[in-house]
Amino acid sequence: FLAHEPFMIIANLRGPKARFEHLGRAWRQLVLLPLLALGCLVPALLLGPAGTALTLLPPVLPALALLPLVLGRLEKTVEGELLVSAALALAAFPVAWAGGASLAVAATVSGVYLLALTDATLAVRRVTARALRATTRQRLLAPIALAVAGELLLGLLAGSGRLPPVAAWAPLPVLLFNLFLTIRPPHLRHIRKVGWTLAACTLGTMGLLLGGLP
Repeated sequence: FLAHEPFMIIANLRGPKARFEHLGRAWRQLVLLPLLALGCLVPALLLGPAGTALTLLPPVLPALALLPLVLGRLEKTVEGELLVSAALALAAFPVAWAGGASLAVAATVSGVYLLALTDATLAVRRVTARALRATTRQRLLAPIALAVAGELLLGLLAGSGRLPPVAAWAPLPVLLFNLFLTIRPPHLRHIRKVGWTLAACTLGTMGLLLGGLP
């Protein structure tokens, strides 16, 4: 995540001016950040519980799928942004597992954030599309359909005992705000407020998880 911007500058995907002004710093960051990541990864694999390496697959797979889009300057498409959301949300899985959580708890945390963040991505795209007069029925219905389908799936898994009960209602702070954004998208001048409100809703989801997980 942190190495993305230095890579874009070095690959000249931010334009010649950015490359000229920031090339040296970008190279330093692109060398240091992977070394820092490896410095964290190796002890995690050596000291973490059994299966830690396999838990890295959920976030790594969407990140790898995103790479061709980054090279093609398509990371701002809906596919690219959904892959970014998935990679960031699923990073919760290895973190929870390394912290000693059970498989059900790790799956709950990552699944809740996966639903919340991907739905938020679609809702925010609805806001920008309306501002650009490019909204469509699909952009209106997509966040609602994803939220309903995700809640039904989490509810079924929680009801059957495969996931803790909190899985069904922890995403609600984010999903309810996403619903508001979808039905009554604000003007783009309020997009910063939208971002901060989404951050607050995400913290609300985190609080529900912390309070409801075994």
